[in-house]
Amino acid sequence: MSDMDVTSFRFITLRRQAFRIFCILAFTSPAHAGEVALQINGLSYHPHTSVKYNDKNDGLGLQYSKFASDGGSYQFLAAGWLKNSVGHPLPYAGAGLAKRFGGEHLYTDLSLFIFGGSYHGYQRTIHFIAPLPVLSIGSGPVAVNFMYVPKIADVRDPAYFVQLKIILGNLGQRTAW
Repeated sequence: MSDMDVTSFRFITLRRQAFRIFCILAFTSPAHAGEVALQINGLSYHPHTSVKYNDKNDGLGLQYSKFASDGGSYQFLAAGWLKNSVGHPLPYAGAGLAKRFGGEHLYTDLSLFIFGGSYHGYQRTIHFIAPLPVLSIGSGPVAVNFMYVPKIADVRDPAYFVQLKIILGNLGQRTAW
């Protein structure tokens, strides 16, 4: 099996595992209460570099959020894929904690997303886990997520990343977890 075949096999296996983990964690909760959102991955910006990166990071993901009884904080799981900064597919999965400020019509969420994935770079594949700070600004069912992606392993340049989040609906009522 060539190196390309092994890399493709690992990518498919990692993507399947991320989806399975997301489904198990999201839907085996006794309460099943939470919010499901579509993530539309979009743009990145790499400051302080002369390297020309792919700044159009197309991809899709799902986010499942469980709100605390006060409605001001929540836990979430997310999984999906995007085209990374060198043009290769990047499957990801992770979990996070967030605090919401404001109401339904206009809100700001501050969160920390523990993000894992498989980065296919120029010369090799890197499997990683990294903390990503996220600022989300939304109104009703639509929000824009702004993330900072730090230097990770051999990925030498940090980036800012923008993602659109669209709430698809609730599974049950918002209840304490």
